[in-house]
Amino acid sequence: MGRTARVTREQVLAAAREEFVSRGFEGATLAAIGAKLAVSPAALLRHAPTKRDLFVASMRPSAPDMDPLAFLEKLDGSEDPRAVLRRVGETMVPFLETRIREVVARWVYFKQVPGVGRVPLPFAPEARPTPPQRNLRYLEGYIRRAVRKGRLRLE
Repeated sequence: MGRTARVTREQVLAAAREEFVSRGFEGATLAAIGAKLAVSPAALLRHAPTKRDLFVASMRPSAPDMDPLAFLEKLDGSEDPRAVLRRVGETMVPFLETRIREVVARWVYFKQVPGVGRVPLPFAPEARPTPPQRNLRYLEGYIRRAVRKGRLRLE
């Protein structure tokens, strides 16, 4: 029977994604990723057999965080629109920065390493509604509710 893992696969992939996005594939090292988690580089290889495999696994798009504006569905429109729209901005800017960095990191790696395949898209474009369409619907729905409650006025 083996030892209990000190870190989860999700923790390893999150630390690897952060390192690959900030340093690029060539600049990221297993030692640096392991240091973020206080584990050895060899411990990371239990989650992916090579650095390349760790990159591919960590840079796969994650579906759960594709709806950063889902919180708007819970609002009835009577809230202060300034606070709500501030939260929209504070939520969307980091979300977009992270997504853009991830896409650029994927693109750079997939362009530099021959034979890896095509750059994976952050979401399935054929699926409707797409994550951007859903988030815009959340925002539109909130604005409509706020107008009905008299908290916003559109001209």
